[in-house]
Amino acid sequence: MGLAAARAATRDLHRALEADVDPERIFASLDGYRDFLTRLHRFHGAAAPQVAAAAALLPDLPPAPPRVARLEADLRALGVAPTTASDASAAAAAAVDLPSPLDADHAAGLVYGVEGSALGGAVLARMARKRLGLEAATGASFFTGDAGDLGPRWKRVAAAIDRHDAAGVVAGAVATFAAMRAVLVDDPAPAPAA
Repeated sequence: MGLAAARAATRDLHRALEADVDPERIFASLDGYRDFLTRLHRFHGAAAPQVAAAAALLPDLPPAPPRVARLEADLRALGVAPTTASDASAAAAAAVDLPSPLDADHAAGLVYGVEGSALGGAVLARMARKRLGLEAATGASFFTGDAGDLGPRWKRVAAAIDRHDAAGVVAGAVATFAAMRAVLVDDPAPAPAA
């Protein structure tokens, strides 16, 4: 029910976000990569409490990986002071327009957006390694952390999402994509100083 509807409703949003994020720009320099990680940290800092609230409404959802902690570790490995990353993201996370889950259906849509965004991590990990020489310990743990469990985890997440009403799942997914786009693409804020 909800999974197919969320895929259909966000297909164009997903394609536009992928095109506008532009991996060529991200992986052209360490500064571009730091900016991207800072933006991801801001988004996931705002999303983490919402995903926790969603998990309370979706008891069959597998536990979320420690995304914010991995992003902070990556930023530290790339020379961004942990307090700079945490303080900037904590302050900015409040401005991320990601509404709290209204009900279980809306929560499933929120989870669809957040978890689905992790599926491209393996591709981005290869780009970080090839173009910037980064491994998990040197600034790419966010993208490599779930590599072994990504497929099985997504199947469990997808099954949990699919149990919910399409209209609510779509509303949550669309709101999540809009918030992600606002942080990753539309926000002109510069990366913190390294």
